[in-house]
Amino acid sequence: MTQGQAAAAQKAAFRQQQSPKFQEIADAPKLAASWQERAKVWAKTGIVSVRDSGLQELPTETLTLVAPVRVLDASNNRLEQLPESLAGISRDLRRLAASHNQLSHSCLPGLACLTSLRVLLLDHNRLQHVPPDLTSMRALEHLSLANNQLEDVDGSCLPALAQLQRLELQSNTLTSLPAECDKLTSLQELNASRNRLQSLPASMGSLSGLRTLLLDTNRIRAVPREILTGCSSLAQLSLHDNPLTADQLREAEGFGAMDARRQLRVGKQLDMRVMPALDGFNEGADSQNT
Repeated sequence: MTQGQAAAAQKAAFRQQQSPKFQEIADAPKLAASWQERAKVWAKTGIVSVRDSGLQELPTETLTLVAPVRVLDASNNRLEQLPESLAGISRDLRRLAASHNQLSHSCLPGLACLTSLRVLLLDHNRLQHVPPDLTSMRALEHLSLANNQLEDVDGSCLPALAQLQRLELQSNTLTSLPAECDKLTSLQELNASRNRLQSLPASMGSLSGLRTLLLDTNRIRAVPREILTGCSSLAQLSLHDNPLTADQLREAEGFGAMDARRQLRVGKQLDMRVMPALDGFNEGADSQNT
């Protein structure tokens, strides 16, 4: 080998060592050892945090060494899927946070086994549809699908979510909500702000436990009478940045009873000094068409 060829080979070897793939292979033993050390700490609490780690895959082999895992926070990584190997920690898992990743609706095979989950946070991902495997999560109480690319909500998965209390759908591209929303019999809070909703299903009027309904920045022109009269616990209704005006909302049947509950709620907050005094009462909608 000539001196020039030797120099070229040396440069090529150097470039290879600087490549991300080479570094990933070289760092693998260190990373494995690091996971094992962290697993010892996780095992003491049952709370596993791998957030902000730049992960493309979950270290599920390491997670199976931690028993039981009650909370798994994998937020702010580069995950593209939730693997089926999550079944190894599914029995005791109550909270899974996978926000701020790159998950899509077709890459979530690991959800089907999480039958004991109470909280599932999948906001700030790339979901275009509600994951169908939610039907296995009959204990789910809080679901966040905010800031995705949802175009619709498949109503067929909602009857299985009878324990759901909080649903976050804000910042998607939804044009409607399914009539099956009435199957969410435990629902207390629904946030569907910043979508493209044009109307609301009258069937939601059967949600007697619904307390908070946030619908800002949509295209809603009217609230069904059934919601204002039937949602007997509704005390917070926000419709700012919609074509519906405050005057139109006040004239709707059932608004008076809902408004009384709302003023009572705000009055209690003022008495307890948990919010500042208001110059004018917020009607829940804008004074003029937007």
